[in-house]
Amino acid sequence: MEILDFPPVFRPVVLREVQDAFARACGAAAEVGAGALFWVGRFDRVDLAVVLEPEAPLRHARTCFYAGMNALADAIAAYAPPEAPVSFSWPDRVMLDGALVGGGRLGCPPSSAEDVPPDWLVFGATLRRVSMGPEEPGWRPTLASLEEVGVELGDHGAFVARFARFFLLALHEWTELGPEAALRRYVPRLGGQASAAAIGGPAQGRWTEGRLADALEKPSWLEGDLAGWL
Repeated sequence: MEILDFPPVFRPVVLREVQDAFARACGAAAEVGAGALFWVGRFDRVDLAVVLEPEAPLRHARTCFYAGMNALADAIAAYAPPEAPVSFSWPDRVMLDGALVGGGRLGCPPSSAEDVPPDWLVFGATLRRVSMGPEEPGWRPTLASLEEVGVELGDHGAFVARFARFFLLALHEWTELGPEAALRRYVPRLGGQASAAAIGGPAQGRWTEGRLADALEKPSWLEGDLAGWL
């Protein structure tokens, strides 16, 4: 069995297949503290969530979401073929070769105030690893599994450990250089000019204020008919 190389600051918590990593992390965040990394070893999808305890007020701390998305993209890109670039649809969708393969989300205590550091944050991500339904591959060109796009993750835990290493680097950059550093890596991955225009720029203050908060209130990749796909 492969020895998983998690950074020392993270404590992996492996869940049973029927559990939801994001829900479990949010429910246990106050008890387990920063660095707890929950993941579910499912065959059909990647499901992970990590607990953070930021010192910054929520309106600023929320921008660590961009660091999490960058780390997720870097981890996928390590396995993806060159002809299947990883991109985003703002704010939370992960795309491969133009098709949706999953997304990220951010949780915090419901009573958190914008100008006060939250007790905890949870960055979570879900990726469709293989298609399990009866449909033929490509039946819905806007959706895909990693396998359909040529991404073979191999050992599930190894991917989660790789994400953790990228996330640690991304968080260090975010902490030392501010959200603009994370955005300089996030924005080029947006899938089109419309997405880039929608979020404005630092001059408008849209990176740290209400627009991101509103956009992350509900994961866009779990809405409508997508809810049963991921």
